[in-house]
Amino acid sequence: MRRSVAIAFLIASTFCWGQAGTPVSAPASSPEKNNQQPEKVSPDKAVKDKSASVETKQAADEYIPAYTLQIHEQEKPIGGFVASPLIQSPVRCSSDGTPFFNMIDFPNSKGGYFDPFKQTVYSVSSKGAQSYPIKNLPDLGYVRFVALDADDSKVVLLVTGTPKDLDGSSSGSSAQLIWVPRKPNQDDAASSEPPESPERLQELKEEQKFAKGKNYLVFFDRDGSYKKSAKLGVEYHPHDIALLSSGELVVFGYDEVNSVVRISLLDSDGGFLHDISYSDDLTSDPSLQATKTGTVIERLRALSNSGFGSWHFARARGKVLLYQPDSKAPVLEIGPGGVRREVPLSLPKGYYLKEFLPSSDRWIVMLGENGPNKPARNVAGTFYEDFALFELNPIDGTPRYRINMGGEIPFNAQSIACEQDGRFLAYKTDENSKFTLLNADITR
Repeated sequence: MRRSVAIAFLIASTFCWGQAGTPVSAPASSPEKNNQQPEKVSPDKAVKDKSASVETKQAADEYIPAYTLQIHEQEKPIGGFVASPLIQSPVRCSSDGTPFFNMIDFPNSKGGYFDPFKQTVYSVSSKGAQSYPIKNLPDLGYVRFVALDADDSKVVLLVTGTPKDLDGSSSGSSAQLIWVPRKPNQDDAASSEPPESPERLQELKEEQKFAKGKNYLVFFDRDGSYKKSAKLGVEYHPHDIALLSSGELVVFGYDEVNSVVRISLLDSDGGFLHDISYSDDLTSDPSLQATKTGTVIERLRALSNSGFGSWHFARARGKVLLYQPDSKAPVLEIGPGGVRREVPLSLPKGYYLKEFLPSSDRWIVMLGENGPNKPARNVAGTFYEDFALFELNPIDGTPRYRINMGGEIPFNAQSIACEQDGRFLAYKTDENSKFTLLNADITR
Protein backbone atom coordinates (compact mmCIF):
# COMPACT_ATOMS: atom_id res chain seq x y z
CA MET A 1 0.00 0.00 0.00
CA ARG A 2 2.81 2.38 0.94
CA ARG A 3 4.56 1.93 -2.38
CA SER A 4 1.42 2.37 -4.47
CA VAL A 5 0.50 5.55 -2.59
CA ALA A 6 4.00 6.95 -3.05
CA ILE A 7 3.88 6.12 -6.74
CA ALA A 8 0.58 7.97 -6.97
CA PHE A 9 2.31 11.03 -5.52
CA LEU A 10 5.17 10.74 -7.99
CA ILE A 11 2.68 10.47 -10.84
CA ALA A 12 1.16 13.78 -9.79
CA SER A 13 4.39 15.59 -8.98
CA THR A 14 6.95 14.42 -11.54
CA PHE A 15 5.18 15.45 -14.71
CA CYS A 16 5.16 19.22 -14.92
CA TRP A 17 4.48 19.65 -18.62
CA GLY A 18 4.80 22.69 -20.83
CA GLN A 19 3.39 23.32 -24.26
CA ALA A 20 5.93 22.58 -26.97
CA GLY A 21 4.68 25.54 -28.93
CA THR A 22 5.92 27.91 -26.25
CA PRO A 23 9.66 28.46 -26.64
CA VAL A 24 11.89 27.37 -23.73
CA SER A 25 14.01 29.66 -21.54
CA ALA A 26 17.79 30.03 -21.49
CA PRO A 27 20.99 30.93 -19.81
CA ALA A 28 23.07 33.90 -20.71
CA SER A 29 26.63 34.39 -21.78
CA SER A 30 28.65 36.59 -19.50
CA PRO A 31 28.60 40.20 -20.70
CA GLU A 32 32.25 40.63 -19.75
CA LYS A 33 33.15 37.83 -22.16
CA ASN A 34 31.52 39.68 -25.02
CA ASN A 35 33.01 43.06 -24.05
CA GLN A 36 29.55 44.57 -23.76
CA GLN A 37 28.90 47.34 -21.26
CA PRO A 38 25.65 47.20 -19.28
CA GLU A 39 22.86 49.53 -20.19
CA LYS A 40 23.23 52.48 -17.82
CA VAL A 41 19.76 53.69 -16.90
CA SER A 42 19.42 55.83 -13.81
CA PRO A 43 17.06 54.71 -11.05
CA ASP A 44 15.19 58.02 -11.26
CA LYS A 45 14.42 57.52 -14.93
CA ALA A 46 13.38 53.94 -14.22
CA VAL A 47 10.70 55.08 -11.79
CA LYS A 48 9.34 57.62 -14.27
CA ASP A 49 9.42 55.43 -17.36
CA LYS A 50 6.79 52.74 -16.82
CA SER A 51 7.70 51.07 -20.12
CA ALA A 52 11.28 50.28 -19.11
CA SER A 53 11.43 46.48 -18.93
CA VAL A 54 14.30 46.37 -16.44
CA GLU A 55 14.03 49.14 -13.91
CA THR A 56 10.25 49.32 -13.47
CA LYS A 57 10.48 45.84 -11.94
CA GLN A 58 13.19 46.90 -9.48
CA ALA A 59 13.02 49.30 -6.60
CA ALA A 60 15.00 52.50 -7.15
CA ASP A 61 17.63 51.36 -4.66
CA GLU A 62 18.08 47.96 -6.36
CA TYR A 63 19.51 49.00 -9.69
CA ILE A 64 20.73 45.96 -11.66
CA PRO A 65 22.55 46.41 -14.99
CA ALA A 66 20.89 44.80 -18.00
CA TYR A 67 21.87 43.10 -21.25
CA THR A 68 19.81 42.18 -24.28
CA LEU A 69 19.67 38.67 -25.69
CA GLN A 70 19.08 38.41 -29.45
CA ILE A 71 17.47 35.23 -30.84
CA HIS A 72 18.41 34.10 -34.35
CA GLU A 73 16.18 31.52 -36.03
CA GLN A 74 17.58 28.50 -37.81
CA GLU A 75 16.57 28.46 -41.49
CA LYS A 76 14.57 25.22 -41.50
CA PRO A 77 12.76 22.95 -39.01
CA ILE A 78 14.51 19.74 -37.97
CA GLY A 79 13.92 17.32 -40.83
CA GLY A 80 11.85 14.19 -40.17
CA PHE A 81 11.05 15.13 -36.58
CA VAL A 82 7.57 15.88 -35.30
CA ALA A 83 7.43 17.07 -31.70
CA SER A 84 4.87 16.01 -29.13
CA PRO A 85 2.34 18.67 -28.09
CA LEU A 86 3.61 18.20 -24.53
CA ILE A 87 7.26 18.41 -23.47
CA GLN A 88 8.43 17.97 -19.90
CA SER A 89 9.89 21.04 -18.23
CA PRO A 90 12.58 21.93 -17.34
CA VAL A 91 14.58 20.71 -20.33
CA ARG A 92 17.82 18.87 -19.57
CA CYS A 93 21.07 19.57 -21.45
CA SER A 94 24.16 17.41 -21.74
CA SER A 95 27.62 18.59 -20.73
CA ASP A 96 28.32 19.52 -24.38
CA GLY A 97 25.24 21.76 -24.63
CA THR A 98 22.84 19.39 -26.44
CA PRO A 99 19.22 19.70 -25.24
CA PHE A 100 17.30 16.54 -24.29
CA PHE A 101 13.51 16.55 -24.39
CA ASN A 102 11.18 14.10 -22.69
CA MET A 103 7.98 14.01 -24.75
CA ILE A 104 4.70 12.35 -24.00
CA ASP A 105 3.53 9.81 -26.61
CA PHE A 106 0.08 10.42 -28.00
CA PRO A 107 -1.99 7.55 -29.47
CA ASN A 108 -1.91 7.33 -33.25
CA SER A 109 -5.64 6.83 -33.57
CA LYS A 110 -8.58 8.76 -32.15
CA GLY A 111 -9.74 5.80 -30.10
CA GLY A 112 -6.27 4.97 -28.79
CA TYR A 113 -5.71 4.73 -25.03
CA PHE A 114 -3.86 7.78 -23.65
CA ASP A 115 -1.21 6.88 -21.07
CA PRO A 116 0.71 9.85 -19.59
CA PHE A 117 3.52 7.46 -18.64
CA LYS A 118 4.26 6.53 -22.25
CA GLN A 119 7.08 8.89 -23.09
CA THR A 120 10.17 9.06 -25.30
CA VAL A 121 13.40 10.98 -24.76
CA TYR A 122 14.97 12.80 -27.73
CA SER A 123 18.16 14.77 -28.19
CA VAL A 124 17.86 17.47 -30.84
CA SER A 125 20.59 19.31 -32.75
CA SER A 126 20.89 21.02 -36.12
CA LYS A 127 21.82 17.59 -37.54
CA GLY A 128 18.52 16.01 -36.49
CA ALA A 129 16.83 14.21 -33.61
CA GLN A 130 17.92 11.02 -31.84
CA SER A 131 15.53 8.92 -29.75
CA TYR A 132 16.26 6.84 -26.64
CA PRO A 133 13.24 4.51 -26.42
CA ILE A 134 12.40 2.41 -23.37
CA LYS A 135 9.39 0.53 -24.76
CA ASN A 136 11.15 -2.68 -25.78
CA LEU A 137 14.24 -3.09 -23.63
CA PRO A 138 15.76 -6.61 -23.76
CA ASP A 139 16.00 -7.04 -19.97
CA LEU A 140 13.20 -4.88 -18.51
CA GLY A 141 9.46 -4.85 -18.99
CA TYR A 142 6.65 -2.53 -17.86
CA VAL A 143 9.07 0.38 -18.04
CA ARG A 144 8.08 3.92 -17.12
CA PHE A 145 10.19 7.04 -17.29
CA VAL A 146 11.10 9.04 -14.17
CA ALA A 147 14.08 11.31 -15.02
CA LEU A 148 17.11 11.70 -17.29
CA ASP A 149 20.57 13.20 -17.64
CA ALA A 150 23.36 13.02 -20.22
CA ASP A 151 27.01 13.93 -20.72
CA ASP A 152 29.11 14.02 -23.87
CA SER A 153 29.23 10.21 -24.20
CA LYS A 154 26.16 8.65 -22.59
CA VAL A 155 22.51 9.10 -21.70
CA VAL A 156 21.12 7.79 -18.41
CA LEU A 157 17.40 7.34 -17.80
CA LEU A 158 15.89 6.71 -14.39
CA VAL A 159 12.92 4.37 -14.83
CA THR A 160 10.71 1.92 -13.00
CA GLY A 161 10.45 -1.57 -14.46
CA THR A 162 10.38 -5.31 -13.82
CA PRO A 163 13.17 -7.70 -14.89
CA LYS A 164 12.39 -10.03 -17.76
CA ASP A 165 12.75 -13.81 -17.38
CA LEU A 166 15.03 -15.75 -19.69
CA ASP A 167 12.12 -16.47 -22.02
CA GLY A 168 11.63 -12.75 -22.53
CA SER A 169 8.46 -12.40 -20.45
CA SER A 170 8.32 -9.80 -17.72
CA SER A 171 8.00 -10.94 -14.15
CA GLY A 172 6.01 -8.91 -11.67
CA SER A 173 2.41 -9.05 -10.60
CA SER A 174 0.60 -12.32 -11.16
CA ALA A 175 -2.62 -11.00 -9.69
CA GLN A 176 -5.74 -11.49 -11.74
CA LEU A 177 -8.25 -8.66 -12.01
CA ILE A 178 -11.80 -9.96 -12.00
CA TRP A 179 -14.84 -7.73 -11.90
CA VAL A 180 -17.48 -9.02 -9.49
CA PRO A 181 -20.86 -7.37 -10.00
CA ARG A 182 -22.29 -5.77 -6.86
CA LYS A 183 -25.75 -6.91 -5.85
CA PRO A 184 -27.92 -3.82 -5.87
CA ASN A 185 -30.22 -3.21 -2.94
CA GLN A 186 -33.31 -1.08 -2.72
CA ASP A 187 -31.33 2.08 -1.93
CA ASP A 188 -28.69 1.96 -4.61
CA ALA A 189 -30.15 -0.17 -7.38
CA ALA A 190 -30.04 2.76 -9.74
CA SER A 191 -26.36 3.45 -9.00
CA SER A 192 -24.88 -0.02 -9.69
CA GLU A 193 -22.01 0.16 -12.18
CA PRO A 194 -21.79 -1.85 -15.41
CA PRO A 195 -19.03 -4.43 -15.66
CA GLU A 196 -15.64 -3.23 -16.91
CA SER A 197 -14.90 -3.92 -20.55
CA PRO A 198 -12.25 -6.57 -21.38
CA GLU A 199 -10.03 -3.77 -22.69
CA ARG A 200 -10.27 -1.82 -19.44
CA LEU A 201 -9.63 -4.96 -17.38
CA GLN A 202 -6.45 -5.48 -19.37
CA GLU A 203 -5.43 -1.88 -18.75
CA LEU A 204 -5.98 -2.31 -15.01
CA LYS A 205 -3.93 -5.47 -15.03
CA GLU A 206 -1.09 -3.66 -16.80
CA GLU A 207 -1.30 -0.82 -14.29
CA GLN A 208 -0.88 -3.31 -11.45
CA LYS A 209 2.30 -4.61 -13.02
CA PHE A 210 3.65 -1.11 -13.59
CA ALA A 211 2.96 -0.28 -9.94
CA LYS A 212 5.12 -3.20 -8.81
CA GLY A 213 8.15 -2.02 -10.79
CA LYS A 214 11.49 -1.31 -9.12
CA ASN A 215 13.86 1.58 -9.81
CA TYR A 216 16.52 1.11 -12.51
CA LEU A 217 19.05 3.14 -14.46
CA VAL A 218 19.02 2.57 -18.22
CA PHE A 219 22.18 3.47 -20.15
CA PHE A 220 22.40 4.49 -23.82
CA ASP A 221 25.22 5.70 -26.02
CA ARG A 222 24.61 9.12 -27.48
CA ASP A 223 23.82 7.49 -30.85
CA GLY A 224 20.79 5.77 -29.26
CA SER A 225 22.41 2.33 -28.81
CA TYR A 226 21.14 0.57 -25.72
CA LYS A 227 23.97 -0.49 -23.36
CA LYS A 228 22.57 -1.93 -20.14
CA SER A 229 20.29 -1.48 -17.16
CA ALA A 230 21.28 -1.46 -13.50
CA LYS A 231 19.18 -1.54 -10.36
CA LEU A 232 19.24 1.78 -8.52
CA GLY A 233 21.25 1.53 -5.32
CA VAL A 234 18.74 3.29 -3.04
CA GLU A 235 15.47 2.02 -1.63
CA TYR A 236 13.64 5.31 -1.25
CA HIS A 237 11.49 6.81 -4.02
CA PRO A 238 13.80 8.76 -6.37
CA HIS A 239 12.66 11.97 -7.99
CA ASP A 240 15.60 13.08 -10.15
CA ILE A 241 19.16 12.09 -11.11
CA ALA A 242 22.20 14.02 -12.30
CA LEU A 243 25.58 13.06 -13.76
CA LEU A 244 28.75 14.53 -12.29
CA SER A 245 31.88 15.19 -14.36
CA SER A 246 33.56 12.34 -12.44
CA GLY A 247 31.04 9.82 -13.83
CA GLU A 248 29.33 9.50 -10.47
CA LEU A 249 25.61 10.15 -10.15
CA VAL A 250 23.53 12.07 -7.65
CA VAL A 251 19.96 11.09 -6.83
CA PHE A 252 17.41 12.67 -4.54
CA GLY A 253 13.97 11.60 -3.42
CA TYR A 254 11.69 11.11 -0.46
CA ASP A 255 12.34 8.43 2.17
CA GLU A 256 8.83 7.47 3.10
CA VAL A 257 9.89 5.22 5.98
CA ASN A 258 11.87 7.93 7.78
CA SER A 259 9.86 10.90 6.44
CA VAL A 260 12.92 12.77 5.19
CA VAL A 261 14.36 14.05 1.92
CA ARG A 262 17.38 11.92 0.92
CA ILE A 263 20.23 13.01 -1.36
CA SER A 264 22.72 10.28 -2.30
CA LEU A 265 25.95 9.84 -4.25
CA LEU A 266 26.06 6.78 -6.54
CA ASP A 267 28.88 5.19 -8.50
CA SER A 268 28.82 5.15 -12.32
CA ASP A 269 26.70 1.97 -12.30
CA GLY A 270 24.13 3.30 -9.84
CA GLY A 271 25.55 1.64 -6.72
CA PHE A 272 25.09 3.49 -3.43
CA LEU A 273 28.20 5.26 -2.07
CA HIS A 274 26.92 7.57 0.66
CA ASP A 275 24.27 10.14 1.52
CA ILE A 276 24.96 13.84 1.01
CA SER A 277 24.19 16.03 4.00
CA TYR A 278 22.16 19.23 3.92
CA SER A 279 21.03 21.83 6.44
CA ASP A 280 17.54 22.29 7.83
CA ASP A 281 17.27 25.45 5.71
CA LEU A 282 16.89 23.29 2.61
CA THR A 283 13.72 21.68 3.94
CA SER A 284 12.32 24.49 6.07
CA ASP A 285 9.02 24.64 4.15
CA PRO A 286 6.28 24.20 6.81
CA SER A 287 4.36 21.87 4.49
CA LEU A 288 7.42 19.66 4.18
CA GLN A 289 7.74 19.57 7.96
CA ALA A 290 4.17 18.27 8.06
CA THR A 291 5.35 15.08 6.28
CA LYS A 292 6.91 13.87 9.53
CA THR A 293 3.63 13.11 11.33
CA GLY A 294 0.31 11.45 10.59
CA THR A 295 -0.73 8.48 8.48
CA VAL A 296 1.00 7.51 5.24
CA ILE A 297 -1.76 9.21 3.24
CA GLU A 298 -1.53 12.38 5.37
CA ARG A 299 2.26 12.53 5.08
CA LEU A 300 2.21 12.06 1.32
CA ARG A 301 -0.51 14.68 0.96
CA ALA A 302 1.69 17.08 2.94
CA LEU A 303 4.59 16.18 0.66
CA SER A 304 2.50 17.04 -2.39
CA ASN A 305 1.38 20.34 -0.84
CA SER A 306 5.00 21.25 -0.10
CA GLY A 307 5.89 21.52 -3.78
CA PHE A 308 8.60 18.84 -3.44
CA GLY A 309 7.54 17.44 -6.80
CA SER A 310 8.92 20.53 -8.53
CA TRP A 311 12.48 20.19 -7.12
CA HIS A 312 15.08 19.57 -9.83
CA PHE A 313 18.75 19.24 -10.67
CA ALA A 314 20.54 21.54 -13.11
CA ARG A 315 24.12 21.47 -14.39
CA ALA A 316 26.15 24.67 -13.95
CA ARG A 317 29.86 25.47 -13.81
CA GLY A 318 30.80 21.80 -14.00
CA LYS A 319 28.73 20.89 -10.94
CA VAL A 320 25.14 19.96 -10.14
CA LEU A 321 22.63 22.27 -8.46
CA LEU A 322 19.64 21.03 -6.47
CA TYR A 323 17.06 23.79 -6.19
CA GLN A 324 13.51 24.36 -5.02
CA PRO A 325 11.26 26.44 -7.31
CA ASP A 326 8.87 28.97 -5.78
CA SER A 327 10.91 29.30 -2.62
CA LYS A 328 13.64 31.32 -0.90
CA ALA A 329 15.51 28.16 0.11
CA PRO A 330 19.28 27.93 -0.49
CA VAL A 331 20.70 26.14 -3.51
CA LEU A 332 22.72 22.98 -2.88
CA GLU A 333 25.77 22.75 -5.18
CA ILE A 334 27.26 19.24 -5.48
CA GLY A 335 30.60 18.35 -7.04
CA PRO A 336 32.59 15.12 -7.66
CA GLY A 337 32.80 12.89 -4.62
CA GLY A 338 29.73 14.56 -3.14
CA VAL A 339 31.55 17.75 -2.13
CA ARG A 340 28.80 20.21 -1.37
CA ARG A 341 27.99 23.77 -0.34
CA GLU A 342 24.75 25.66 0.23
CA VAL A 343 24.26 29.12 -1.23
CA PRO A 344 21.40 31.33 0.02
CA LEU A 345 19.77 33.27 -2.82
CA SER A 346 19.29 37.04 -2.65
CA LEU A 347 16.75 37.58 -5.41
CA PRO A 348 15.40 40.93 -6.66
CA LYS A 349 12.39 42.21 -4.78
CA GLY A 350 9.10 40.64 -5.89
CA TYR A 351 10.64 37.60 -7.60
CA TYR A 352 10.78 33.89 -6.82
CA LEU A 353 13.03 31.22 -8.29
CA LYS A 354 11.35 29.27 -11.08
CA GLU A 355 14.30 27.29 -12.45
CA PHE A 356 18.01 27.21 -13.05
CA LEU A 357 18.99 26.92 -16.70
CA PRO A 358 21.84 24.54 -17.66
CA SER A 359 24.98 26.59 -18.23
CA SER A 360 28.65 25.84 -18.82
CA ASP A 361 30.22 28.45 -16.56
CA ARG A 362 27.64 30.68 -14.81
CA TRP A 363 24.40 30.68 -12.85
CA ILE A 364 21.42 31.69 -14.99
CA VAL A 365 17.97 31.66 -13.42
CA MET A 366 14.42 32.19 -14.60
CA LEU A 367 12.50 34.13 -11.98
CA GLY A 368 8.75 34.47 -11.63
CA GLU A 369 7.29 37.81 -10.68
CA ASN A 370 4.87 37.73 -7.79
CA GLY A 371 2.59 40.42 -9.19
CA PRO A 372 -0.50 41.67 -7.36
CA ASN A 373 -1.51 38.22 -6.14
CA LYS A 374 0.46 35.94 -3.87
CA PRO A 375 1.77 32.89 -5.81
CA ALA A 376 -0.51 29.86 -5.48
CA ARG A 377 1.58 26.72 -4.93
CA ASN A 378 0.49 23.41 -6.42
CA VAL A 379 2.12 20.19 -7.63
CA ALA A 380 2.65 21.61 -11.12
CA GLY A 381 4.47 24.70 -9.86
CA THR A 382 3.46 28.25 -9.13
CA PHE A 383 1.74 30.56 -11.60
CA TYR A 384 3.24 34.02 -11.98
CA GLU A 385 2.26 37.11 -13.91
CA ASP A 386 5.60 37.40 -15.68
CA PHE A 387 9.08 35.88 -15.94
CA ALA A 388 12.58 37.30 -16.27
CA LEU A 389 16.12 35.98 -16.72
CA PHE A 390 18.98 36.96 -14.43
CA GLU A 391 22.59 35.96 -14.02
CA LEU A 392 23.46 35.39 -10.35
CA ASN A 393 26.80 35.51 -8.60
CA PRO A 394 27.56 31.84 -7.76
CA ILE A 395 29.53 32.89 -4.69
CA ASP A 396 26.73 34.59 -2.78
CA GLY A 397 23.55 34.19 -4.89
CA THR A 398 23.11 37.92 -5.58
CA PRO A 399 21.98 39.24 -9.00
CA ARG A 400 24.71 40.34 -11.40
CA TYR A 401 22.73 41.20 -14.52
CA ARG A 402 19.24 41.13 -15.85
CA ILE A 403 18.90 39.57 -19.31
CA ASN A 404 16.31 41.23 -21.56
CA MET A 405 14.72 39.60 -24.58
CA GLY A 406 15.39 41.26 -27.95
CA GLY A 407 15.40 40.60 -31.69
CA GLU A 408 12.72 40.22 -34.33
CA ILE A 409 11.64 36.71 -33.35
CA PRO A 410 8.98 36.82 -30.61
CA PHE A 411 9.84 34.79 -27.52
CA ASN A 412 9.66 35.13 -23.76
CA ALA A 413 11.69 34.22 -20.70
CA GLN A 414 10.56 30.61 -21.04
CA SER A 415 12.04 30.18 -24.50
CA ILE A 416 15.64 28.98 -23.97
CA ALA A 417 16.87 25.48 -23.15
CA CYS A 418 20.56 25.87 -22.29
CA GLU A 419 23.77 27.85 -22.65
CA GLN A 420 27.16 26.53 -23.69
CA ASP A 421 30.28 28.71 -23.89
CA GLY A 422 28.30 31.85 -24.71
CA ARG A 423 25.84 30.16 -27.09
CA PHE A 424 22.18 30.05 -26.14
CA LEU A 425 19.85 27.45 -27.56
CA ALA A 426 16.07 27.83 -27.64
CA TYR A 427 13.33 25.98 -29.49
CA LYS A 428 9.86 26.44 -30.88
CA THR A 429 7.24 24.38 -32.68
CA ASP A 430 4.73 25.45 -35.32
CA GLU A 431 1.06 24.50 -35.73
CA ASN A 432 2.14 21.22 -37.37
CA SER A 433 4.49 20.37 -34.48
CA LYS A 434 7.54 20.95 -36.67
CA PHE A 435 10.49 21.56 -34.40
CA THR A 436 12.92 24.46 -34.92
CA LEU A 437 16.04 25.36 -32.95
CA LEU A 438 16.86 28.99 -32.23
CA ASN A 439 20.31 30.40 -31.48
CA ALA A 440 20.88 33.42 -29.29
CA ASP A 441 23.67 35.72 -28.21
CA ILE A 442 24.11 39.03 -26.41
CA THR A 443 24.06 42.09 -28.62
CA ARG A 444 27.36 43.95 -28.91
